[in-house]
Amino acid sequence: MRNPARTAATSAALMIGLALVTVVAVLGSGLEASSKRAVNAQLQADYVVTTENRFEPFSASAGHEVASAEGVSMVSNVRSDRARIAGEDVDVSGIEPATIGRFYHFRWTAGDDPLAHFRTNDTIVQKTFAEEHQLELGSRLALRTPGGNSLKLVVAGISDPPQLDPLLAPVNVSRATFDAAFPQPRNMYTFVDIAGTVDGTSVAALKRSLTAYPDATLLSWKEFEQDRIDGFSTFLSLLYVLLALSIVVSLFGMVNTQVLSVFERTRELGMLRAVGMSRRQTRRMIRHESVITGVGFRNSGSRFDGCAWPVAR
Repeated sequence: MRNPARTAATSAALMIGLALVTVVAVLGSGLEASSKRAVNAQLQADYVVTTENRFEPFSASAGHEVASAEGVSMVSNVRSDRARIAGEDVDVSGIEPATIGRFYHFRWTAGDDPLAHFRTNDTIVQKTFAEEHQLELGSRLALRTPGGNSLKLVVAGISDPPQLDPLLAPVNVSRATFDAAFPQPRNMYTFVDIAGTVDGTSVAALKRSLTAYPDATLLSWKEFEQDRIDGFSTFLSLLYVLLALSIVVSLFGMVNTQVLSVFERTRELGMLRAVGMSRRQTRRMIRHESVITGVGFRNSGSRFDGCAWPVAR
C-alpha cells in the first residue's frame, strides 16, 4: 500500500514469467505429441537407417549392404538432394515405387495410388507445394539438378502428409530417375523389414552390414520415433533455460521490493517493536507480504489486480 505501483510491477513481472513458462510447457507437450502422431501416420518399418545428425544423407551403397544382410525381407531406399524448380531450391526425394508403399503411408488428395503404374517422368508432390505452384494432376513440372540436368515431370499424385514433420520431400520421383539425373545419389533413409520375429541375430546382422559406413546409424522404429521427438525437446530445453533466467530476475525484483519496503518503514517497524511486536512477528509480517506480492496483489485504492492464481483473490 505504501508504493502500489512498484509492488504491482514486481508482481506482474513474476506473473508474466510464470505464464510464459506455462505456455512453453503446453507448446512443448503439443509439439511432442504432434511429432509422435506424424511418425505413426507416415512410417511402418522394423528398422530405419539414417545418419547421426538425421539431416545429412549417407552413402547409397549402405542401403545395398543392408538389403543383403541375413534376415532382411524387404528394403526401400529414399534418396535425397536439392534441385531448382520455378526459380527456387526445393528438396527432392527419390523413392522406389515398388516398395515404398510397404513402409510409407501416402494420404492421397488427388490421384488413385499412382505408385502402381509409376512412370519414369512421373512425380508425386505434396499438397502445400501443389497449392503454392498451382499444380494439379497432369500438370507439367520442370526440374534442374545441381549437375545441370533438366527433367520434365508430370504430376501423377498429390499427397497430404502431416505438416509438422513430413519424412519425404515436397517433390518425389522414382529412384531410377533420381539416380540418372542427380550426381552422386545418396540416401536419406533406408527402411528395413525383418523376416519373421525381430531378434538379436537379425539386429547383429544389420549392424555388421553397416560396419563400413560410419555415417549410417541403425534405429528401431521406436528409437526413430523418439529421435524425431528429441529434436523438438532440445529446442524447448533452450527456451526453458531462458525463461528460468527471466523468473530468477523477477525473484530478485521481489527481493528488492521487499528490502525497499522495509527500509522505508524503519520508524513504523520501530514503533511496532516498541508497543510489543516481537522479532518473530516482524519477520512473519515481511514473509506474508512477500507471499502476497508473489501470488497476487489487490488494493481497493490502487485498483490494481495482478493475481497470478485465483486463490490469491
